[in-house]
Amino acid sequence: MFSLFAATGASRPLCCSMMMLYLQSRTCGNCSHRDSRELSAHDAAFVERHKWAEPCPKCGDSFFSSSGFSDMPPFDAELLELWAQNENLSFSEIDEDMLLDNEETLDLLIQFVQRDDILESKRGVLISSLCLLVYDNTDQGYERDIPANEILANQIIEFLSNNHRLFENLEEEYGYDYIKLHVYPLIGLPKPTAT
Repeated sequence: MFSLFAATGASRPLCCSMMMLYLQSRTCGNCSHRDSRELSAHDAAFVERHKWAEPCPKCGDSFFSSSGFSDMPPFDAELLELWAQNENLSFSEIDEDMLLDNEETLDLLIQFVQRDDILESKRGVLISSLCLLVYDNTDQGYERDIPANEILANQIIEFLSNNHRLFENLEEEYGYDYIKLHVYPLIGLPKPTAT
């Protein structure tokens, strides 16, 4: 996890773990001025909250050649809670499901996807993340240097096989068709029809 204490060389930590700050930096595309600011986990996690609209303080230009964080907040129940109930929050502008599909967040994904109080659009992202985890961890899935974790894939397959109700109200456009073609038969759902 990113530590402002280590990054700045300060003599004591600048924040406690519950109030962790994240360093966002950008470089002006016109004058190469480098600017940075600290954001809370809630602001750093969501695209809508970490957009940096102010122009360069040195030249006033609004084009930046680079922008980013030294580290991002880890997904936790508090961030997922905010995200799952607010249509206007996203962790990423694109491929949000790919950002969430990791073994470390599996328990949270399963916990949240079953809740009745989350938005259906967010449920679609969570289901897509679970399907991506299955796809990435089976032999027929994504080719990569890291071996497939079939134990993980089988746990998710069992969960999704026993929870078809989660798929009932999903919008058609959720998820990737090539993932559905591979995963749906494994969980007992019919393959999607070609569009």
